Amino acid sequence: MRKQIDIEKLLKWAYCEELPKGGRDGGGTSVSSSNFLAILELILLGVQVDKSGGTPDHQLAGFFDEVHPDALKVHEAVCSFNELALDLPDDWCPMPELREFGEYGDAAIRAAVNSLTLIDADGERRLKQPLGLMLQSLAISGECPNGHGEAPVLRTVCGDNGGPIWFRLVKATYYDESNTRVTTQIEQDDGWDKYRRRPKRGAYQKKFLHPDPHQTLVARGKYQLWLAVLMELVEMLSERLTDFVPIASPRVAEPWNSAPVGQALRGRPIRIAGRKVLTAT
Repeated sequence: MRKQIDIEKLLKWAYCEELPKGGRDGGGTSVSSSNFLAILELILLGVQVDKSGGTPDHQLAGFFDEVHPDALKVHEAVCSFNELALDLPDDWCPMPELREFGEYGDAAIRAAVNSLTLIDADGERRLKQPLGLMLQSLAISGECPNGHGEAPVLRTVCGDNGGPIWFRLVKATYYDESNTRVTTQIEQDDGWDKYRRRPKRGAYQKKFLHPDPHQTLVARGKYQLWLAVLMELVEMLSERLTDFVPIASPRVAEPWNSAPVGQALRGRPIRIAGRKVLTAT
């Protein structure tokens, strides 16, 4: 009879207890991590091992005897998430408090998205850290992305005396390397007329969010993706394992949100756009 197990515990078991067994030789001596990874790659990619030498085939011989087959299936499923595109809503905002700050809130969201993702050669937005690798790392460390953080306020840039700094753009002229006269604008922080005690014409102030929400936004994005992958893994592995039946994580969608459960989802999360379908083995 198969045993029910929380998906996080299943991942911890696979990566911390079972798969490392494949990184030992027949005498129980640890082998290099590179050999262990090479073994996994050979298994997952379906590459036929050259028995003539020069490959870790001597370790492969006992790999399946050492490692539980369910752990190999877990690892195969996890690796299938490494090449997935993202479903990134145009209005993604895991910190709704930012909406009241207009362009400053929008800029914070864009910065978090750019820290999490990149645009590949095909124009697809992808995670900088593949989902499978993120899942492995968190399973081994036993941690989860911590999206808790203080909601920021909008502050004005001030000087050493505590008063607001006034900036202005002034024209500047210089000659480039080809001795061509170039006129541009530079920003200066002398926009306050101390004699007339008022801002100079065209002067403006700058504002910023405090505390900087960047790391909190990035962590919330990672948490949303991590939780989405855990849910997908439960479905993918439900009928594939020999000894276990994975069950969903009890974690809530927005642990940083103190609103009642019925009002917990205050914004659409980042999700994976699709997943690789694994064949039964």
